[in-house]
Amino acid sequence: EAIARGEQANLRFILGTEAGMITPIVRQVQAKLRDYASEGGAALSAEIVFPVASEAVAQDPQSGLGVLPGVAGGEGCSTAGGCATCPYMKMNSLQALMGLLERIDSDPQSSLIPFEPRKYVQEIRGRTVADLGGEPILHMRAFQRSGELPHALVADVLGRAAGGRASEA
Repeated sequence: EAIARGEQANLRFILGTEAGMITPIVRQVQAKLRDYASEGGAALSAEIVFPVASEAVAQDPQSGLGVLPGVAGGEGCSTAGGCATCPYMKMNSLQALMGLLERIDSDPQSSLIPFEPRKYVQEIRGRTVADLGGEPILHMRAFQRSGELPHALVADVLGRAAGGRASEA
């Protein structure tokens, strides 16, 4: 829409995707924006939100807690489910967990607040960013369980093709 109007805009997207797809998606968006600008198009920028499950944590020896939200390193995904269920998103040692528990007992509030995962509470059309971003992952997990496209996904796609968003099936 912004391209059609020739207007300067900040495009916003919420994508629930597997970790291995983040870098290719970002690089493609950057390339498209550069190409559009080099052709004399209006200045466009893009903001892409990739929500991550709050229970996904990684080790960080420098933090003092030993754990924080995020992946341990590199990108990759598992056929066992979405990012929220990926065992590599939760790789922490027992020692790091015990250190965290001890810190909770001694200083429950102030030292832990900086390590809380970001809360995606902004709403778009009445739904939170986290809810919208997690929906594709839930569809992927349902497909992996049943081997069939989930009814809610099919209804959504058909509803969009008909010119509107379908109600939840």
